[in-house]
Amino acid sequence: MTALLKSDAVMRDTSQRCFVSAESLVLRYGSSPVINGLSFRFDGPGLLQVIGPNGSGKTTLMKALAGILPIAGGKALVCGNEPRRASKLGLIGYVPQFSASQLSSVPITAMEVIMMDYVLRSPWPRLMRKELEEIAARALSLVGVHESYWHKRFSELSGGLRQRVLIARAILGDPPVLLLDEPLASVDPAGRHDLACLIGSLSAKKTVIVTSHDPVIFLGWTRRILVLGFNKYLYGEPGDVLDEKKLEAFYGSSVLRLGEHVHIYDAGCKP
Repeated sequence: MTALLKSDAVMRDTSQRCFVSAESLVLRYGSSPVINGLSFRFDGPGLLQVIGPNGSGKTTLMKALAGILPIAGGKALVCGNEPRRASKLGLIGYVPQFSASQLSSVPITAMEVIMMDYVLRSPWPRLMRKELEEIAARALSLVGVHESYWHKRFSELSGGLRQRVLIARAILGDPPVLLLDEPLASVDPAGRHDLACLIGSLSAKKTVIVTSHDPVIFLGWTRRILVLGFNKYLYGEPGDVLDEKKLEAFYGSSVLRLGEHVHIYDAGCKP
């Protein structure tokens, strides 16, 4: 039976060699360039946060790195491969932004979400149902989904549990790169800490790229931060990037320092 996870030694060696990079990258949404001239390189393992105002291209970048969107100019590499090839080689696990309506009308359980994806991506001959259930169970257990939820309808799970199921699906085959697009967006405040800790723990052996609105919750695991801002970019270590003056160039008055941390929030209207 195909193993879900490699040994720790193999995982660590693969992750250390893997990098994600962009060189003069141009990405379009329709006919308009959303990202124009972006360059960076992130060597794993570790966690890279991608932040920026709404519409600055965070999701567009993640889709391009996942091999879903075409590259209009420049180049991007994932583990030394063009993104589409890296995806075909099983080097990328991708969790897109999740809308509650996407699977709300589909009578599918958490375990079936894992099994269906595995079947669709597996070559012939495919595994029998019992073997698939074993693989799905291992993945769900690894991300902390209790057995009592495995056979519940996916749409009935909390936002945090749904995200854990999608992460379980993404780590099948043990890809060295995980791309997580706003994984905390549909999670209540009480569950965000635990989910952030799970994602942070995965970054110990994988190259994890996460988009977020406020960088603080992932800060303990973050090695680099990339700020996108309508054809202007900032990339570096958290201590250099999370500077009020630098971030105000991207967010304006939505930057707030509370204690030792800089937060990004909805400034709203001032009286």
